[in-house]
Amino acid sequence: MIKKILVGLVAVLVVLTVVGLILPRHVAVKRSVTIDRPASLVFATVNSFVLFPKWSPWQDLDPNMHQSTEGPRDGVGAKLVWKGNDKVGSGTQLITASTPNQSVASDLDFGDMGSAKSLVTLTPEGGKTQATWAVDMDMSANPIGHYMGLAMDSMMGKDFASGLGQGTGERAEASMWKGCGADRVGVGRGAQ
Repeated sequence: MIKKILVGLVAVLVVLTVVGLILPRHVAVKRSVTIDRPASLVFATVNSFVLFPKWSPWQDLDPNMHQSTEGPRDGVGAKLVWKGNDKVGSGTQLITASTPNQSVASDLDFGDMGSAKSLVTLTPEGGKTQATWAVDMDMSANPIGHYMGLAMDSMMGKDFASGLGQGTGERAEASMWKGCGADRVGVGRGAQ
């Protein structure tokens, strides 16, 4: 009886491992919002880490998180370094490409937790801008990581939409846009 149970458990573990190896290694998460501001204002916000604490969807998870910037103030070479609690972890984000009023690409390094590539694209729509935030993550060769990848869209997608909406909209309304001459930001939420 015990032998049959052990054989059954081993068989289940083998099946779970094989399925885990077949699951995708790369995971993409993408969300979009429409912002009631021109692309130039949105670009100025996402092309620099100076205002990132105002629109980061993870800021509230650790109000004591230590963040610093390195390199140029904005554009290629600008770098964010953070260290926080278990919810936000630690790592770096480096802007690797920047096309004015169109897109900002960056590399994320989470140390032992892996790496990812981020891309924010801006599409003008009259006086508004559709902002799309996409991240491509390598879940490594570990089958457990592949299973975790199945939940990434639902876990991170809401954070992306929230961050874009907060930082370019309601949350930043009083502080971020004030210096840009904007008095009100409207955000229409939409997931892609």
